Amino acid sequence: MLEYAVEPTEIARILSANVTISTGLLPPDVLWVTVNSAERTIASYRPPQVTGIWLEGSDTPLRVPLPGLVLIHGNRTRSELYAVKGDPRDPATVLHVAPLPNVYRSICWGTVPIPQIRANDLSAVWENLLGSRFANHSAGKKSKRYPTDIRKLLLSLEGKKRYPLSDLVPHENLQAKDKDGQTNYLTIADVIPKGACP
Repeated sequence: MLEYAVEPTEIARILSANVTISTGLLPPDVLWVTVNSAERTIASYRPPQVTGIWLEGSDTPLRVPLPGLVLIHGNRTRSELYAVKGDPRDPATVLHVAPLPNVYRSICWGTVPIPQIRANDLSAVWENLLGSRFANHSAGKKSKRYPTDIRKLLLSLEGKKRYPLSDLVPHENLQAKDKDGQTNYLTIADVIPKGACP
């Protein structure tokens, strides 16, 4: 039996020579899709709108305005949710803490079923997230006016048309401080996986 030394980069080049990955048609709300081995991750944008949400302990939903939201969901990774004031397709747009309980960057799904990704569409994931009951978990540090409990702000917004964007709390980027030790904030560019283009 003969053995030959082979460069790993040459093997990679040969194996990837005939690989084509296509997302197919993307829904208009999809910001990006990445595929890495068996992992598919999709980022979806939900524009500002009035939404019916359930707070634990209430028999009727609140009708409240929510800001623009970015959901990043993978079929193996955790789900993340952010609020945005600006253009979600601009890598420099600052991400804010989503003004909902049970979320602080990552979503605590609890007993809520998490739908599998189908055809690059997160509508079922949005439906299960916003159609679930929000408890008192992770309710603080999401509002400037009500820093201890975002539910108080949500209750005050019942029947209103617009979310008060000035009340959003920017997400600190714990990985990066500037030269002067000042806080930097998380941006769209910080959460885009390598290889994805917004």
